[in-house]
Amino acid sequence: MRIVGRLALGLGLGLGVSTAMNATAARDEHVTVAVGGGAGGYRESCGPAHRYGTAAVGVEYARALSDTVDLTLEAQGSGAIDVALLQPPQDGQPAEPPEEPRVQGGGGLRLLVGFDHRYAAFSLGGAVGPLIFDGDLIPVFPAGRLRLGERSVFFLEGHVSDHFAGPSPGGFFQAGLGVGIPPRPRGAWNHPYVRGGVADAGYYLGGSYGVGSRVALDGFLSNAFDRDTWQVALGVRWRPPGRHPE
Repeated sequence: MRIVGRLALGLGLGLGVSTAMNATAARDEHVTVAVGGGAGGYRESCGPAHRYGTAAVGVEYARALSDTVDLTLEAQGSGAIDVALLQPPQDGQPAEPPEEPRVQGGGGLRLLVGFDHRYAAFSLGGAVGPLIFDGDLIPVFPAGRLRLGERSVFFLEGHVSDHFAGPSPGGFFQAGLGVGIPPRPRGAWNHPYVRGGVADAGYYLGGSYGVGSRVALDGFLSNAFDRDTWQVALGVRWRPPGRHPE
């Protein structure tokens, strides 16, 4: 009877631990879906000015490795249409068309793997094309993200090929700082914030605003204070109900 009792106790403990582990795993993972679009302009290093439009859709999966650290996996697909404008007239001569095709399409897939903590986060990966870069098509570009500080209070940030409306043609580089906006609880996944800094499309100002507990609205604006280098973008992120406590 003692043996039977010990087996029953062990089985009960094992089932209890397994159930607790499964419940913890279920609570500590989530999926976020994002869509975005934008438009902008840039001038080639040795060529004409361009105008472009972009659209992107992405998915992020996060799973808790501990009480304070999440493993994050992200995938984003994007597309872009790029139009090379006519060269401006030189010394009274009529405008001439650009050497490259006037309209070209591009797009790509960006993959990131990283770790997220309340006070710091980083991700590394890459984007594969065809990606539009400085008027040309390139097959691959590195991607990454770094955050130092709490998103709901104050943070420093850096981004490479990490832009919610797609990194191509504009959105390859960003570096700046941000501050959280009260009164949402600190630590909420969609806590509102504003951020600003420098980017390949000039100086930028962006932000995010939470709507309820499931939605975040993102905005981005950049300008180099000239007629050819600028960008605007809007995005929405949605976290389905389910497996992560608020």
